[in-house]
Amino acid sequence: MGLGALGAVVGCRTSHVATPNPTGVVETIFLIGDAGEPDPRLPDIVLDSLAVQAAAVGQRGTILFLGDNIYPSGTADSSSVNYADVLRRLDAQIKTVPSGGTGIFLPGNHDWSDGGQGGFFGAATAADGLFVIRRQSALIPRRPKHPGATVMMLPKGGCPGPVVVDRERVRLILLDSQWWLHNYIVRDSVSDDPENGCSTHTMGEITQAVRDSLKTTHPGQSVIVASHHPLRTGGPHGGYCGAFALFRRWANTSQDLLGKSYTLMRDSLNSALKTHPPLIYAAGHDHSLQVMLGRTSSYALVSGAGSIGKGECAARLRQSLYVGQATSGFMRLDFVPGDSVLLRVYRYDSHVGGEVYSRWLRDQK
Repeated sequence: MGLGALGAVVGCRTSHVATPNPTGVVETIFLIGDAGEPDPRLPDIVLDSLAVQAAAVGQRGTILFLGDNIYPSGTADSSSVNYADVLRRLDAQIKTVPSGGTGIFLPGNHDWSDGGQGGFFGAATAADGLFVIRRQSALIPRRPKHPGATVMMLPKGGCPGPVVVDRERVRLILLDSQWWLHNYIVRDSVSDDPENGCSTHTMGEITQAVRDSLKTTHPGQSVIVASHHPLRTGGPHGGYCGAFALFRRWANTSQDLLGKSYTLMRDSLNSALKTHPPLIYAAGHDHSLQVMLGRTSSYALVSGAGSIGKGECAARLRQSLYVGQATSGFMRLDFVPGDSVLLRVYRYDSHVGGEVYSRWLRDQK
């Protein structure tokens, strides 16, 4: 049985069998999260495969890196003994962006100094997190890349967003979800800088800006809202799987769906999304591949399996269409003429893998 057929069996009874190469693709969006902690003893087949596909798409492609770009605590200072390893992890992702292509890095909690939890990269307090994420935001555009490639962090500089990126067939609404969850946010002079400052400063401003971004799309555009933290997941951060699943449901940790801060963020964003539900809410955070029906979006995607050898479990929820657990991989969205959008999931286990699931999110006319 081939991998495509295998995806139809293990993914979901309602999956659609996709054509291998949809013709006339207008835009392609790749979704890969949590790619900053590959097992150095294993070949980096996930990023290698992503690079091959992105090169074939060229300038029509955008890679969304869904946060946790550098484990465990973000971008160390250049004087740190671990600085070379920081650059290795970041450069491995940047080199997947081909000439003419675009790579957008979203911030994750580990990029914010692991929320101030500390670690061997030397960021030890919550206050450090803002400066660590600003350091990564400034570093990414300066790193070596393919000629004509564009790489950046959005939202940048520790700002919450939303940042809107318009393409011909898709509007990307990008959020720094860790801003909501971080214990220590500094509002300094950078916030008032018209070029580098934040356009939103409060939770109410953010949710209103999301509402505004959802209702001002151009004709024919689909909307993807993306952040690091999911609004729905069957993984450990949702209180599922593992020996500590029950504990995490009442432990009130900021990085889990049922934590007080996370619940506030989730409820606020859901209230904004339901006014004009987007096609997709995409996130990482849990190290799995999940395709689900959304509550305030048509689909909820979790693509946080970018680091080979770091896959985690994920439960099949009532809303689940496909669950790839204890594995690595990424997702691909092809926007073809008309109103059609094809989702494909690519799964890898150490040395082998490929397409395992596909679904027309909007059927071909």
